[in-house]
Amino acid sequence: MNLPIGSALPLEVKAALQKAGIRSPCIVAVVRDGCGACDDALPLLEDALPLALGDEVPALFLAQEDAEETEKLRERLSPSLTYAPDPEPYPLSVVLGPEFTPTLYRVEGETVVDVVEGFDPEGFQRLLKDLCVALGKEPFELYAPGEPRPRFRPG
Repeated sequence: MNLPIGSALPLEVKAALQKAGIRSPCIVAVVRDGCGACDDALPLLEDALPLALGDEVPALFLAQEDAEETEKLRERLSPSLTYAPDPEPYPLSVVLGPEFTPTLYRVEGETVVDVVEGFDPEGFQRLLKDLCVALGKEPFELYAPGEPRPRFRPG
């Protein structure tokens, strides 16, 4: 079960963010290779996050893979994003508790303030807008008004 909104970020995840040099407010995402929803979401987020947030994207993607497979996933789908391996038995994923991949957690301070599961364009839009506001940036529109949006898919 997902870490509920309002929960404190687990120490293990805080340590991973610190190691990657990422500060709050930020996004922590759980992804894995072979996940169709991740294959669609990661390139979309790789394009959208820098447009919305600038050069330094405060996001850490936890790949449910060993270090070598994590690097292959990063290179194949989203080379500009920051990844950390979360190999079996998935210690970081276990404390976050995602039911689907991808799952994105928006973090402010040390608290989870939003969760988006699966390939959810509406959720991605909300998360990006709210993160922009938290960072003092102009709210970002992932899709133009009236533009068709892909449909939600669990991972």
